Amino acid sequence: MKDVLLLLLTLSIGFQGMSQNKPANVDIKSGPEIKTGKKEFIDKIFGKDEDGTYVMAKYGDQMTLFYYGNDLTLKKKNSFDLEYDKHDMNYRGLVQMGEEFFLFTTYMSKKEKVTYLYSQQLDKKNLVFKAPKELASESYEGYKKRQSASYSFTVSSDSNYLMFITDLPTDKEDSDRFGLMVFDNSMTQVWSKMDVEVPELDINFYRYDAQIGNDGKAYILAKIYDTSGKFKKDEVNYSFEMLVYSDDDSEAERFDVTLEDKFMSDVTFERLENGDFQVIGFYAESSGVQNGVFNMLIDGESYSVSNVEKEEFPTDFIVQHASDKQKKKAAKKEAKGKEVALYSFDIDELVENSDGTITMIGEQYYTYQTCTTDANGNRTCTYHYVYGNIIVVKFDEDGAVEWMELIPKVQHTVNDGGYYSSYALAQLEDGTIALVFNDNPKNNYYDTSNELYQWNRNKKKTDIIMYSISPDGRIVRNTLFNSSEEEVMSRPMVSVQIDKNEIIILGEAKKVTKFFKLTFE
Repeated sequence: MKDVLLLLLTLSIGFQGMSQNKPANVDIKSGPEIKTGKKEFIDKIFGKDEDGTYVMAKYGDQMTLFYYGNDLTLKKKNSFDLEYDKHDMNYRGLVQMGEEFFLFTTYMSKKEKVTYLYSQQLDKKNLVFKAPKELASESYEGYKKRQSASYSFTVSSDSNYLMFITDLPTDKEDSDRFGLMVFDNSMTQVWSKMDVEVPELDINFYRYDAQIGNDGKAYILAKIYDTSGKFKKDEVNYSFEMLVYSDDDSEAERFDVTLEDKFMSDVTFERLENGDFQVIGFYAESSGVQNGVFNMLIDGESYSVSNVEKEEFPTDFIVQHASDKQKKKAAKKEAKGKEVALYSFDIDELVENSDGTITMIGEQYYTYQTCTTDANGNRTCTYHYVYGNIIVVKFDEDGAVEWMELIPKVQHTVNDGGYYSSYALAQLEDGTIALVFNDNPKNNYYDTSNELYQWNRNKKKTDIIMYSISPDGRIVRNTLFNSSEEEVMSRPMVSVQIDKNEIIILGEAKKVTKFFKLTFE
């Protein structure tokens, strides 16, 4: 790994002279072409063992499981319908817990007016799931079908606990209600609270984020709206609170994590190895924009706020990858004392580094619609998907910003749901962050002084590129391969890190599907 860091130190020169050469520190292995059926669309790489990788394809009620060896060749495959007791089951998730794999499904009985939740353990030898085990059942008697219970889950960072959150049916005038179930990595229930009720009305209480800690406790970040009176345009009418539930009969411990008089967006949190945690997000002076980032440190025993740090985005940082026209517009706004800000960034990952620091990775994402009407009155609408720059922020142990970078990217496609857009993320053993995505080949020598070209869905005009960001914020851009060479573009949302120094990239086009393995030496 010293060679990796040395390469980054040698080649890293900010955004100047970005190279299109393949990285010397990465071995790129291309697997054979994957033969899939007409209805087999690879949906998820869901786990790994020492000999290979488990992959899932799903289409409607049919599921196909694949097992690929470490050489990326197919070892076994099995297709089946998601059904039980002559009922079609609804897919809710597939997860690896330790060395085992579990499928989660639900079934809504219209006759009984009950929603059932099931788990099924994978028989890895035959790629079949064992008989369903009922985990929960919730009645929606007296409510409409759309108000029936729904289930979502989250896994602790050490994979020893899994928590299901049940959205229980309510009416507008009811308090918010939900259920919590915590299981260990063998799917044995550890504790549950099946009917949690908070004082706030359902319409005012929003569970913004929920995690199960390595200590088996449930941590829920809630956004609570104040609808008691009228608020002016730039007045904050909500607060954020953390609720902590544990395996006893006590009420939740609640404490405020609101930035006073600041708008907060895309707030999330991370439990640290020492038991403390950090609440991180964007803040703004007015709604709809993002002026900076904040980090709030919380003591893991007293749940008291020990420190709050805020860092405003400088104008130069905000506009560094904008067009000349946009830069001039921003300069005029700043000269008039008007606000220049980021917008539409979502936090994707908080990574705890070995030295106790935190790295935040997020991406700009938004959609919009354009419509036209012809002479006959026929209306046609186009849906646009834009995945923009990637933001990376490094916080020190006290929550202050060490450095922050915007990785240049603009992916604009239409009517495809962003199928080939966004990026794949990996944190390597030496702390380097690797970001892989499809890009326009014209950006090979982009250095902020020239134009950043937009990427569109075009196999002949696509480079699969990788940005490497060292722990101290230095950046290297390399081209992994051109899509015309391999006949595929990358599917970042299905690509995953499978080991400390390995990433599997799914490559796909209209007629060709294959995997690529990136191994960092």
